[in-house]
Amino acid sequence: MGQSLHRSRSILVKWLAVAGLSLSITTVAAGADSEDVARSAQHFQTRRPSLTREDCSGLVSDILNRAGFDVYGTVTTIWEWAKTHGWLHRQKTPQIGDIVFFDKTYDSNHNGRSDDKLTHIGVVTSVEADGTVVLVHRSSSQGIAKLRMNLFKPDVYREEDRVLNDYLVRKSYAGENGERLSGEVWAGFATVRKSFRPWVAPVLANTSSPPATRAAVSVRATPPAALAARLPPPDVVEGLPDRRAVRRAKMAERRERRANPLAIAAAPPRPLS
Repeated sequence: MGQSLHRSRSILVKWLAVAGLSLSITTVAAGADSEDVARSAQHFQTRRPSLTREDCSGLVSDILNRAGFDVYGTVTTIWEWAKTHGWLHRQKTPQIGDIVFFDKTYDSNHNGRSDDKLTHIGVVTSVEADGTVVLVHRSSSQGIAKLRMNLFKPDVYREEDRVLNDYLVRKSYAGENGERLSGEVWAGFATVRKSFRPWVAPVLANTSSPPATRAAVSVRATPPAALAARLPPPDVVEGLPDRRAVRRAKMAERRERRANPLAIAAAPPRPLS
């Protein structure tokens, strides 16, 4: 059942992506947190399965979905979702499982300038001793891949034999001296928290309450047996014959009288009720 629902939702998201639209569904499974997101990210990094949508936000959406967070949409959609919950932060050392946002990685608004906001996204998988963050993301050239970023030295590509910040922006977009390293275009983190679906008590019929209160009970929330118990029998109302049955009997008697008046005249009189 769960796989069928996920497959149907995936088809809907793909259709919306083709149409240039996005879908945001924001329920949270009980107990889901950043550790679940980190484990899910490791799964996608090692197994590299096909994605619901083959872009950076499609990868992160699938990672979050596997961890128990049903969030589908663009980078901006996920940013606004995290902002609504108060999960955004700009600490230089993130937690494993944090969502990473970037600005100005490509010309998303097609204006020819390096001014685009929230254009790329990934998930933190590890943090090294010197503060270098390793994350998983999806690039247009490499697919699902690792990316390195050091916010303590955001403008340094390599130090000795170690890469601190990978190149994330093409020179054709950033320009000859523009910001191209991952640490230079970093926009922020989001640490997802544990959350629970709200529980709503069912509305049940209360036959001991006054009539005015009983009238306010939703019929859709009342068990069928309780509704049937409230209804009178079909042919009797408060001990009296059903009016429709009496009317049908009188009409039948009139038809018989018109068809055979002699038989009606010869018949003995009926006792008065």
